[in-house]
Amino acid sequence: MGEIKQEQSYFEKVCLAFQDAAKKAEAIYEYYYKIAEHSICLRFAGESLVPLMTHAFKHLQTQTVSKPDLTLCLWDRELTKTDLPPTNFCRSEYYASKPGLEKTSIYSAWQPDYAILSILSCEENLGFYCIPQAKSLPYFETAAPLRLLFHWWMQERGIQLIHSGCVGKQNKGILFAGKGGSGKSTTTLACLLHGMDYLGDDYVLVSHKDATVYSLYNSGKIHADNIHRLPSLLPLVKNADKLNQEKAIVFLYDFFPAQILYSLPLHAILMPKITGQKATAIKKASATSALMALGPSTIFQMAGAGEKALGALVQLVQKTPVFSLELSTEAAEIAQFLDAFAT
Repeated sequence: MGEIKQEQSYFEKVCLAFQDAAKKAEAIYEYYYKIAEHSICLRFAGESLVPLMTHAFKHLQTQTVSKPDLTLCLWDRELTKTDLPPTNFCRSEYYASKPGLEKTSIYSAWQPDYAILSILSCEENLGFYCIPQAKSLPYFETAAPLRLLFHWWMQERGIQLIHSGCVGKQNKGILFAGKGGSGKSTTTLACLLHGMDYLGDDYVLVSHKDATVYSLYNSGKIHADNIHRLPSLLPLVKNADKLNQEKAIVFLYDFFPAQILYSLPLHAILMPKITGQKATAIKKASATSALMALGPSTIFQMAGAGEKALGALVQLVQKTPVFSLELSTEAAEIAQFLDAFAT
């Protein structure tokens, strides 16, 4: 019980810290989005983080909502000349809320490499994201912002954040499942360039109750070593001058707005595998293999994921056809094959 009270007390102190930051910033910027059938408000103390944290959600932006379902407050400690309240968790190590504390409705995580705090009250539908300075924000946070906060809050509502890509055609969503390096992003982006619809290449939201896939980010990421396979993407890369140390990032809604969809019903789960073959092939696979492809990367990347996430994934793979996707060496041929598969 003592730990529960500490969590609640710390959340309240962070709330006060944001209020102080907002006063010192002298301006509040609010942006509204519809994500997985829920209204979301991003509230910024000052504008330093606005261009960095909103681009990936551009395709989901809506008009102002008087009572959003979830409000996430963001601030830059340098700009606002504020600091986080003292805490008893160790800031030199990764920290996430313990399963035993889930009853408090407070989730929190500390990322020591970047000194980023994420903390959420599911009961109050209020979360906070605090970083030392905007210029220290890692590139992957701009491509897929606020992942933990969305994961925690959506999971409580039967919607799971999944480490997967998703494309579609004719109202049929195809989910790509597999560990990093299996070909998910390259395959997803190749399908987009071929003209297929797109929901995300790395993270999407899935309602396991009705097997609906929702877009979260309009960004696409690909290793610099692979971008030669999709040469038409190169002029669109946001961070072209940093590809020696970062993945290439493209904000796809800027260039393919008609293909970036809000949601799709899930038609199939495909597990890509790099084979070196000349032609792409597909084989029926088991629900267990899909769970093994989806589970580890989804659960281990998301602090606080555990039994709930696993249960959601089990439900999803049990009701969805699963296939092994043996990739050829040609991105265009892969996309053409998948276009026909979805037709």
